[in-house]
Order: sequence, then structure tokens, then C-alpha cells
Amino acid sequence: MTPLTRTRIAALVLIGLVLLGLAYVKLATAEETVSVPKGALVLVSPYVAGRDPRYWQEPAEFIPERWESQSVKEAGQKNIYFPFGGGVRRCIGESFAWTEAILLLATIAQRWTFKPVTVPKLEPRITLRPLNFCARAERR
Repeated sequence: MTPLTRTRIAALVLIGLVLLGLAYVKLATAEETVSVPKGALVLVSPYVAGRDPRYWQEPAEFIPERWESQSVKEAGQKNIYFPFGGGVRRCIGESFAWTEAILLLATIAQRWTFKPVTVPKLEPRITLRPLNFCARAERR
């Protein structure tokens, strides 16, 4: 997998152009420790974490180059990028999903370009859903 393709996929995931689910993880930092009662379920949203200006400059912008200074793995270890959950409950299909997404993107991008016709409204539920989005496919 080429670094450029991986950075573009990571950037797409970060800004939420692909469907993200909620990760069921406990996230606490030394500066912001929170007491969580035993048995409580803590929901942490990758969508919200990916837009936190404490961790990302211009968080709503598509900037693949941001991954040149920090790898996906490093961001995951800091608990600021976790589209596949984290810890012992991390998705076992993560490497397959990365491979599939990169092959799909590379295959489509060889023959097609896409131009947005409408700006999608995002509806966060259990997964992030774009509403009323339309794009025009043009052959290369």
C-alpha cells in the first residue's frame, strides 16, 4: 500500500466522509481524568474526536499531508484517531478494511474522477450518514 493512498484514506476517515461507528472505549488523559462508575458504558465518538481542535489543526478540512508528520498508528496510540475502536476490543477486521479501501480507491481513481454536485448534510447516528449527497462521475 502506498503512503499517499493510505494518507488519503486516513484523511477521509478523519473528516467523516466514510461511515464511522461509535467506539465503546474508555478514554482518559492525565489532564482530564474523569470518574466513571463501575459498570458504566462509556461512548466515545470518532467523529467528535476527529474534529477536536486540541488535537487537529483545521479539523474539518481534508488534509492528507497531516499524516506525514504523524502516522495512523501514532494517532491511534494517543487515542485521538480510532475508527476501529481501541484496546482489546479493537476491530479484528481493521487490516482487511484498510486493504479493501485502498484497493477500491485505487481501482476507481484509475478510471474516474468525482465532482460534488451538492454539499452533504451529515446525520450522526450509530454510524455517520450523509444526507442528500450527489456527485458526478467523469471518466478520465
